[in-house]
Amino acid sequence: MSYVFDTNILVYYLNGSFSPEEQETLDRMFKVSFQISVMSKLELLGWKGHTADSLSRAGLFLADALIVPVDAAVADRVIYLLRHYAITLPDAIIAATAIETHSTLVTRNTADFGKILHLEPIDPFKRG
Repeated sequence: MSYVFDTNILVYYLNGSFSPEEQETLDRMFKVSFQISVMSKLELLGWKGHTADSLSRAGLFLADALIVPVDAAVADRVIYLLRHYAITLPDAIIAATAIETHSTLVTRNTADFGKILHLEPIDPFKRG
């Protein structure tokens, strides 16, 4: 199993917003496949509300992640998604990354991402 984590999951994780069971599930998922889109790195580290400490913690956290760049295949998929779905550019890049790496997208936003063909989003808040 391969995972791409949406930015919102990274934020919730760093903020400690998960129950102990959800935290344990995410920790296992991160050990299996901690991949993110370069867009999630940009969104997470570029947030203007960071303190020096929170930015440092976020950077250390992402040091363990595989950052997937926007290559030609991801770019082509982004273009397709933008033309066929009501989706923002950042979400299209994250979705395309998951599709092109044959990964499950881990996100709180399963309603929007769930409409995209060839994408399997899961919400760890709703996992049983």
